[in-house]
Amino acid sequence: MADVMLRPKEVVCRWVDAFNNHDIEEITSLYHEDATNHQVANEPVVGIEAIRSMFTEEFAAADMTAIVENIFEDGQSAAHLSRKSEKVSCFFFVCRKMKIFYKTQEKIRSKMAFDRSQKSNLRVIHMKKETRTAVYDNELRMEAYRFEGIVQPFPGHFHEHYVIGIVEKGKRVLSCRDGEYAIEEGSILLFNPGDSHACVQSDEGTFDYRGFNISKETMLDLAEEVTGKRELPGFSKNVICDEEEAWHLRLLHEMAMKGTGEFKKEETLLFLLSYLIQNYGKPYHCCIPECRQEIEKACEYMKEHFAERIYLDRICRHAGLSKSTLLRAFTKEKGVTPYRYLETVRINEAKRLLSEGIPPVEAAIRTGFSDQSHFTNYFNQFIGLAPGTYREIFSEKEICAYNPDSQVEERGKRNSE
Repeated sequence: MADVMLRPKEVVCRWVDAFNNHDIEEITSLYHEDATNHQVANEPVVGIEAIRSMFTEEFAAADMTAIVENIFEDGQSAAHLSRKSEKVSCFFFVCRKMKIFYKTQEKIRSKMAFDRSQKSNLRVIHMKKETRTAVYDNELRMEAYRFEGIVQPFPGHFHEHYVIGIVEKGKRVLSCRDGEYAIEEGSILLFNPGDSHACVQSDEGTFDYRGFNISKETMLDLAEEVTGKRELPGFSKNVICDEEEAWHLRLLHEMAMKGTGEFKKEETLLFLLSYLIQNYGKPYHCCIPECRQEIEKACEYMKEHFAERIYLDRICRHAGLSKSTLLRAFTKEKGVTPYRYLETVRINEAKRLLSEGIPPVEAAIRTGFSDQSHFTNYFNQFIGLAPGTYREIFSEKEICAYNPDSQVEERGKRNSE
């Protein structure tokens, strides 16, 4: 029996039903093979397989429901307004031959106007531009980041390095390990390697943040200098509030970004770490939860085969668990789904390749991503920078200030000169 030609509005209705039922097969069946799904603050997701992976991750991470207020149609296009509390989102769909070819989402806040008498007329006043600045400090041997005007949420992920940062503006809800925290201006963030974390904006404003990424090798040297013992420290708390240490952290960050301070920079770092280890430190191995042998086997398999196309049943056979048991146990143990764990392993390896000067296209291929857009999308979600921008902070003489709205990189001298 031939398919009945659906109007765009009818396609959107089916999309909403599939979304609310968390029906991955149904929702992806509504997309064109070369469709683009573009959510606010994230990179576009291109291609039906990448879209399928996106919905698989999102449905596994949260129980989401679209509460539709209105659906509008105009030619090949349709839009629906959804409300959650006082926040309203507008989803635009462009359909070709009964399939969704392009979908984008915009957040409608107080700075946006919607004319209900002209239902197809949506006027957006652009919000403040984002600025993302990153530098690698050769003397400290660590990465320094400065994010301003950020609205991007960060999904559940983990790093192989330590993170020490501070919130400068905005309010967010942070999920880390088994806890949930309300973070705001002055909150100091402490992440151990492997700490699964995610955050999302909880107010109507934007997010400003500064922080350091510190490799295990660098932290091992610093810990030996501070404690006299060559062993990795672990932070017992993920969020602290301490005005004095916040001052030291800001001072150290400013010196790193500007390339100034002479030995005062190293002195400030050692004072900061000494205080944090003394008051919030414990042996790193105590911060690692005891994992079941089967879960560790699954992790080992993904680390060994991340560059290949991995199937869930192969992981299950290697670990000796059924699919449902693995998914429940893995997510409880690690704080992320197996697929999210795999993508994080791939991103961490891509960071290593990019820091060595490997081009983003080659890094994507060597880390098992299906296409460049898929790689860029995940990298930006986890790291907050495009792969090319991250690669450039390790170049010989450059520091990059990245503006994602204009796609322009303003270059200046690196602090190592």
